[in-house]
Amino acid sequence: TRQFKKRVAGLASDLGTNNFSESDADTAYDLRSRISHGQGIASLDVNNLDLYRRMEKVLQQALVQAITDPKFAKVFATDEGIRTRWGLHHS
Repeated sequence: TRQFKKRVAGLASDLGTNNFSESDADTAYDLRSRISHGQGIASLDVNNLDLYRRMEKVLQQALVQAITDPKFAKVFATDEGIRTRWGLHHS
């Protein structure tokens, strides 16, 4: 959870999505867990549905960036690349 919230917030920031904080990532991680364990997206309230959509937007932007920018894609080639770019010290 700690890695997810720090690194996803860092990724969002790098992608220019400044409306996705560590707190958002923490909540999104819990939502992802609930949805993957049987609760559907339809069970989300308005605020959590908005958060879920913002998280999907971060994922979409990361995929597009990785497809169109080989240097960015290379970050994901190794665990060390990810740690270097978005280690737990990343703000």
